[in-house]
Amino acid sequence: MTVTRPHPLRRAYMLDRRNFLAAHLHRAARLLEYGYGVSETDTPHLFRLQRGDGEGLRTHLVDPVAGCCTCPFHRRQVEVEPLTTDGVVLPCKHILGLGKLVEETLKALRAESDHRRYFPLSAHWIATRQELRRRHSRLLELWPTPDERRRSCQSQSKTCGSAR
Repeated sequence: MTVTRPHPLRRAYMLDRRNFLAAHLHRAARLLEYGYGVSETDTPHLFRLQRGDGEGLRTHLVDPVAGCCTCPFHRRQVEVEPLTTDGVVLPCKHILGLGKLVEETLKALRAESDHRRYFPLSAHWIATRQELRRRHSRLLELWPTPDERRRSCQSQSKTCGSAR
């Protein structure tokens, strides 16, 4: 009988979830500092993130509307094994940090007066934000109010905390 060990990311998540998530958010907020660049693609809501140059160039495609990324962290959760026991896929640092990276990049492009790159990226980002807002507002219409959730939880034998 062979014993399979959990993937190091899953193990880190299971052993110390709070620190794992804190470090994950920390990395997501600093994509520009870590050398990431962003550009728009021809596909709506799809962005190309690049890090490094020459032979060490890494490229990931990120769709914040669909919540998808081509990075190994995200793909492993979708294709092999999610980190969470309930099967929820945690968003990768690229999905979480895309908004800040785009805003910082647009700010730098504007300061450099690089209109050739500024306007297409800006238009792509505005369209993506509008779609995210549209989907979010639709979700909020379907989402129960706090009073409705409370009544639903009180009517069930389970508590609200375990019914999430």
